Amino acid sequence: MILYICSIITSAKTRAVSSKVGRNKTLAIGVTFSITASIMLYINIDTDALLTLIVAASFIGVSQAIIINSVINFICEVIGARSEKGASVFG
Repeated sequence: MILYICSIITSAKTRAVSSKVGRNKTLAIGVTFSITASIMLYINIDTDALLTLIVAASFIGVSQAIIINSVINFICEVIGARSEKGASVFG
């Protein structure tokens, strides 16, 4: 549940962050959140550490939203708004 809530909140704010820092840096921020969450879960020795799992789940939700929104923006940039050649991008 935490993952989905963080993902929804981040999706609403991704455009503002992307316009301030740029698309590439926004994607790098998302990847950083994802790697940080993976490292947190890998290093976590105590299986009952609820706080670590909550923080990692929120980081995964944030990273999913940022990465998905960034990739969709990159695809739209490649295809273009009104391009007849857009279908060739998807094969």
